[in-house]
Amino acid sequence: MDHAPAQRAPGHPGPGDHLCCLYESESDFRAMLVPYVRRGLEAGQKVVYVLDDRTRESRLRHLLDEDGVAVEHYLSTGQLAILVHSDVYVRDGAFDPERMIALLRAEVDRARSESYPALRATGEMTWSRRGIPGSERLIEYEARLNDVVPSIPLIANCQYDCRRFPHAQLLDVLHTHPLAQVDGEPVANPYYVPPRDFLGVNREAGLLRHRIRALREMGAEGK
Repeated sequence: MDHAPAQRAPGHPGPGDHLCCLYESESDFRAMLVPYVRRGLEAGQKVVYVLDDRTRESRLRHLLDEDGVAVEHYLSTGQLAILVHSDVYVRDGAFDPERMIALLRAEVDRARSESYPALRATGEMTWSRRGIPGSERLIEYEARLNDVVPSIPLIANCQYDCRRFPHAQLLDVLHTHPLAQVDGEPVANPYYVPPRDFLGVNREAGLLRHRIRALREMGAEGK
């Protein structure tokens, strides 16, 4: 199978990037997520979209169709896959960060074996609000991904509907994603904290060290 080489436009996420998409309305969702999928397909990447609920599939297809994406074509070739959370995040009825990271590595290897230059994945994270066993480890998983994603041809985009998550958890979402998309294109996230600090024994001390470091860097840039 022959695919176009991976391309990365300025400001767009590329292989090795881990980003969060925070949205508060359906129009925000469409403006941020549909181009993410379309760009991956146009770049010849394997694209996997993980739905929270299968009933949302027709809506997703409609949004992609309206944006000019030949959904049925990409599904038939296998370049686009639409799954549900139970196929990916909670196999066997529970969420396990180690198993999920192993699954991502396996999917990246599969995409490369099919001659795709990279795997572009995005998932609706609202499944974690259902009390599924292990879902309390979601933020740990998000942090640990930052030790994995930069070393493999994976673009990971985690979708968070701000209407469905508590503020404290959304703050941790910002702490665990190097790139963040709120309006417009993704940007470098100044609130990101590396796993060694975020997952340390004293998280508050790690957060403080990072913020002081960020303030010093901002001061140095202003001189």
